[in-house]
Amino acid sequence: MVRETIGEFFYHTRVPKLDLADLHDTTKYKYTGYKWNKYYWLWKVNEWFGLCHLFMIVMIVAYTVIGAYLFYRIESKNEEIVYPVRVKQLNEKVLQIARKFKENSPWNNSRIFEEFKAEYKDLLKFDNVYKWSTYYRTEEQHKWNMWSSTFFAMNLYTTVGYGTIAAETITGIFLVMLYTFLFCPITMVISRDLGQFGLVYLTKLYGFVKYRFTSTVEKAKMRADDLIILPVKYGWATMFAFLGFTTVFLYYYDSLTGPDDGLTWWECFYFSVQTYTTAGFGDIMPVNVTFDPIVGLVYFFCLPVLKVVNRMTYLYLENGIHGYFAIVESQINCYLNSLHSPCYSITAQQIATNNKECMSSQEQEWSNTLTIRSLAAMASSPADVFGGNLGRIPLRTDDLEPIQEFTRKPSSAA
Repeated sequence: MVRETIGEFFYHTRVPKLDLADLHDTTKYKYTGYKWNKYYWLWKVNEWFGLCHLFMIVMIVAYTVIGAYLFYRIESKNEEIVYPVRVKQLNEKVLQIARKFKENSPWNNSRIFEEFKAEYKDLLKFDNVYKWSTYYRTEEQHKWNMWSSTFFAMNLYTTVGYGTIAAETITGIFLVMLYTFLFCPITMVISRDLGQFGLVYLTKLYGFVKYRFTSTVEKAKMRADDLIILPVKYGWATMFAFLGFTTVFLYYYDSLTGPDDGLTWWECFYFSVQTYTTAGFGDIMPVNVTFDPIVGLVYFFCLPVLKVVNRMTYLYLENGIHGYFAIVESQINCYLNSLHSPCYSITAQQIATNNKECMSSQEQEWSNTLTIRSLAAMASSPADVFGGNLGRIPLRTDDLEPIQEFTRKPSSAA
């Protein structure tokens, strides 16, 4: 069965029917203008790299810089305010310790040891580094047991990696790398399978509700082979429902399990977002069930549906971006071709007149083509941008031959 590409779903819109392979087929949109002008180099850049690829690189650099700037402005200002205060408080604590030992010089070594140990733990708590420190593990519990080891293994193959527990021996580090290489891909396969399984029932539920509340007139227009696809907005609603469920679960499970107060509602929500996005900073962890595999198990079975929703989202964006630039690049090449035709020579006055006419017609065509409606149609298309070949490049033998200027064929590898 041959997979369709994004162009074959645009018959019902004003968007030109354009397969993504046409994007790199220069025999159809080849620029034939003068070699040493700005239009030639614009086309050459498009031929060598592709404007879509360059745009994506620029986009990721842009939002990286924007994110870095925003985090820097917010966190650095807070650090400038908080750091001097914390240094002052810490110095006061150290000074109190010094005075305490000076005023109690008759203490014996055993008493000094116990007092110093208690003060040291207070300093660790002040800097929020006491939990899972050496004294905490000695007096409370060891970090490594079967429960925490199970939690750690789940962190590895789900790629969350909170960073609050890690292997320290050379053998353990080697096993971490081997275990991750072996079981991360398998877990992704299982996660996609479970997510697709859940999506089937979500789509059936959506279809049932939609059909139930559809008017009789609209039902009469429906055909038996009409496709029902879960819209992205309902996928996002499902994602937030799962976020809410795990937030409530973690809040009550953490607070009811141990003697200490658990995480707040906001911290539980933040932890859930970290887990679902596999960011896992580790700055916030459950208080009483820090390494409880039950927590990992609940998130693991919610994660597949979230991954499918995430895939729906980036397919939506992927189709929109690639479809948009497929049109833009073809329009650019056609426009540049119309400006410089090699078939006849024209005067400067004719070029100016031609430019004006082309610009007018081009603006009208672009305004009809690149509309919100057309972009929405491209984005919501069920097509696969890569035709099912993501991760596989079907390179042909003639793709390895030197490219001939006038006999170049479109490459499926592109």
